[in-house]
Amino acid sequence: MPKVLSNSEYTALKQSADNYKDVVSAILGLNSELKQEDITADIVKEMITQSTEESSVDVAGLKTSLEKAQSDLTTAQERVKELETENANLLAGPGADSAEIVAGKEADAKTTDISDFADKNVGDTLAILAECKEQGII
Repeated sequence: MPKVLSNSEYTALKQSADNYKDVVSAILGLNSELKQEDITADIVKEMITQSTEESSVDVAGLKTSLEKAQSDLTTAQERVKELETENANLLAGPGADSAEIVAGKEADAKTTDISDFADKNVGDTLAILAECKEQGII
């Protein structure tokens, strides 16, 4: 019997058949309800179209997510700058001088003399002597 196809034509057809088998196997893997004999070129085209539409919807969602993330990043960067400025101000030097505590400034403040201090610290001679030095008695 004479050859109908040349070797190169046979190889090309064999490669196409193998490619088709790969496509059919992939489709069957995605949709278990289909049977191998049900898969036609129209079904393949329909699946490609659906896939393209679904991916365009995902792109829109991704764009929204990206815009939100960029907005959050900008807000975070502004907050970092504010905190860096605040930190620099705190490290630059002390603020206002601390207030001096004086007995007369508080409403219920009482001045204490050495006898009151000694009565409160009975037996603590060193503390009484230190208080005497502080008040200028000795």
